[in-house]
Amino acid sequence: MRRLALLQALCLGAASAATIAALGDSITYGYGGDVSYPSQLRRLLGWRHWSVENYGVSGKTVEEYR
Repeated sequence: MRRLALLQALCLGAASAATIAALGDSITYGYGGDVSYPSQLRRLLGWRHWSVENYGVSGKTVEEYR
């Protein structure tokens, strides 16, 4: 919990938003609207200080990455 508070304090003082890259398969990509976990994470963290980019690939499965 302390690490999260420290990370938030560092990012709140930054002039630009910190970026989180969500990499993954079709679960990461989502199926439309605001239902993917990267979009939910963006909403939970706050759009002013965090940029969450969704790099999920539609149609891919975990097995294909092995």
